[in-house]
Amino acid sequence: MANQELSKEWKLTTNPIIGGQTELKLKTIYVNSFSSGGGANLNILKFYAAPPKSQTPWVVLNNDPGIPIYRYSAQWYTVFVKDKSNGVCYFQGFGHSGGGTFSEAFVDHGESYLYNCDKMNAK
Repeated sequence: MANQELSKEWKLTTNPIIGGQTELKLKTIYVNSFSSGGGANLNILKFYAAPPKSQTPWVVLNNDPGIPIYRYSAQWYTVFVKDKSNGVCYFQGFGHSGGGTFSEAFVDHGESYLYNCDKMNAK
């Protein structure tokens, strides 16, 4: 892991967050998405918001008659994390879906990638 490069998002400046969300709220949504309090040991070292897919905060999918059935955030986020319980560092992309009249809100976790904590200046 020592020779691995961090993802490009590590070096990029985050984009404006759309839809009335805040970085703090999105970090909280991410940490709380782990069952049984598993997120309590997570320390988010860096947060990155990708450019949104649209200027509206949600992408809504409709069924054939045109009735909305599902929605997901129009912006994807990346967090660089250190798990304080085991000293493991990783980065992971995520978005969030559902909520409102659509369904229970949940976090759509992307793949996570382990990294050497020293690369993230995580002591």
